[in-house]
Amino acid sequence: MDSAKKITKLSFLIAFAVLFGIAVVILRGPHISNTLKRLVLPEIEMATGHKVIAQNMYINIFPLFVEAKELKMFDEEGQRLVYAKRVKAYLDISGIFYKKLKIRRLVIKDPDLTFDNRKLDEIIGKIREYLSQQRKDKIQVEFEVIEIQRGKAEYFDEGLKTKIGLNDFSGEIITGKAQKLRTAARKVTVWREGLPEVSAAISSDLSLKDSTLQINKLLIESFGSQLSGSGKYAEDELEGKITLKLLVRTIKELFHLERSGDGWLDAKGDISYKNKEISLDLKLSGEFYLQTLMELLKVEEKIEGLVGIQGEIKGELKNIKGAGTAILHKGNLYDVDIDYLKSAVSYADGVMRFTDGQGKLYHGAAKVSASIALPVVDYFTLDINFINADSKPLFKLIGWDPGVPAGKVSGVLHHAGAEFSPKGDFEYVSSETGKDMLGRVKKIAGGYDFKGDLLTLSDVSVKTGRTEVMAGGDVDVNKGILNVQAMLKTADVTDLTLPYYTKFRGTGEITGKIQGTFQDPVISVKAAIAQANIVGYPAGIITGEMIYRKDLLQVKEIRAEARGGTHVVTGTISFRDAKELFDLAHPLYHLRASVKRADMEQFVKVFYPDFVGGGTFTSSLRVEGSGESPDIHGDVSIEKAVIYKVPVDSASFDFAYTQSRFEFRRASVKKGESIVKGNLTIHPDDTFSYKATSE
Repeated sequence: MDSAKKITKLSFLIAFAVLFGIAVVILRGPHISNTLKRLVLPEIEMATGHKVIAQNMYINIFPLFVEAKELKMFDEEGQRLVYAKRVKAYLDISGIFYKKLKIRRLVIKDPDLTFDNRKLDEIIGKIREYLSQQRKDKIQVEFEVIEIQRGKAEYFDEGLKTKIGLNDFSGEIITGKAQKLRTAARKVTVWREGLPEVSAAISSDLSLKDSTLQINKLLIESFGSQLSGSGKYAEDELEGKITLKLLVRTIKELFHLERSGDGWLDAKGDISYKNKEISLDLKLSGEFYLQTLMELLKVEEKIEGLVGIQGEIKGELKNIKGAGTAILHKGNLYDVDIDYLKSAVSYADGVMRFTDGQGKLYHGAAKVSASIALPVVDYFTLDINFINADSKPLFKLIGWDPGVPAGKVSGVLHHAGAEFSPKGDFEYVSSETGKDMLGRVKKIAGGYDFKGDLLTLSDVSVKTGRTEVMAGGDVDVNKGILNVQAMLKTADVTDLTLPYYTKFRGTGEITGKIQGTFQDPVISVKAAIAQANIVGYPAGIITGEMIYRKDLLQVKEIRAEARGGTHVVTGTISFRDAKELFDLAHPLYHLRASVKRADMEQFVKVFYPDFVGGGTFTSSLRVEGSGESPDIHGDVSIEKAVIYKVPVDSASFDFAYTQSRFEFRRASVKKGESIVKGNLTIHPDDTFSYKATSE
């Protein structure tokens, strides 16, 4: 009996298996495939308005699903819009007699979609129209879960000139009272005309219940940077939280920036959308190089350095405001090198401001404030109050190198406008002493105004301790040309000539102008020297007009009034070996002089200290040669004189001083009725020789 029951059960199982196998073969066969195509594909075409084909369709019994392979949709021009390698619908047919079909899960594998905005709008319109139709034979289809695996898509909006591409896209939609949506795309790429290509990986986890969209997770990753967010959207309002971890290299990759410098920026806080306005309330921190930001903003002005920031931004996106603190290391703001700067930072009304800045520049202290218009940099300001900064780089900054020793500078720099044009005032104090006039400068003070290539100097005062120069004028930095007016007062003219000449003393005032190139300016002066003394000779008051350049001094006229006598000098002194201005070594003289009623003893002692005599003389002289002892030639006439204790009524002779030797030629000396004629030579060793005749 038991054996019979077992045989009966086995027979039923075998029969069921055979029938099941036959059903599987039939349901996967071409007849069923063609039947399904005739039933399903026309409905899809009716819903979308486009031609749809499938390579094969079949029914699987357990689990129950219908699958289509190589599903494709084409537009009227034959261009493929949709391709899916496999589309599988898991069915619940319990309501089929009530014309209700439930698809428990629709799985779309390896889809490839290509749409533009017009075509997508057209298909959406067709689907809405199809769903609104009332047909007796229409079956109500309900989807519980829709899943997409390994998809890709491309969308182009002609109006926005924007194309969006999705690669390796997957997603899942769960319908019902609490709808859920999970998506992930390994690469989303956005191209927009006039902007760089942007690509990122995007994933999301959303749910919808009672008209409220809950954003459980939104994650965007690009080149190591990450933006994550969460929140909810209801009644056209959004409340959410976002966290941003932005690497500078991401920006450099996206916008193809080339300048060196890495960094990061973190932001965390709230984001909202209300009354069609986006609002932010974020805390910020980061560290990045300013030159990267300036390259991104296409700012050509020199703004560089590593900056660290801490702060916050708040308000509506169209009127966002920010505030915080920034610390700049090894920076440069509009060609001003800054070692360190800590400043309050704020942003409002399209202007970023740096205020209450305290820093160090050029080994000195500085107070700094600045502002810059963003995102279009068409206006910026800069104010620097510097104290005891190194002089060399600051003078270079304003385009003027006065050639003075290194020192410290305090002052003010101000700029406001579209192009960098600093102005202000400064005070320089030297920290070392040189050998020539410029090297003895102890202090310089004045004002400056730099516009374009033109530097204007005003109320410039240069002091050495015994000499003061007041100057003002223009300097064309681009062309390297000076046009400066100056006035000099000195308590001792040796302050101007040391170390090249030591035997000219007096107090004086010189006015003039400096014109020409930086390397070789032309200095035109008018001078008045009081209490002048040349190698012990009291020259009285000397007035003169001269033109000086690096390698030549042109003496238009020097006139001395001393003890009733008048002396005039004209000619040139050249300095062929001069390397720079006021290099007065190795002079070469070409001078002419006229001497009237000069004190003979004091004048001759200029050249021959041991001379003994008295009286006055008149002479015409030529000074030629180089060094401190040039050759002097002239003719001399003497009245009421004493020569080496010998009194004479008058005398005349030709005079020559060469190689420290005096020569008196064609001498004629008259005493009473007697006349002595002859020649006299006085040698450097104080020996002499003469030849004389008397009448």
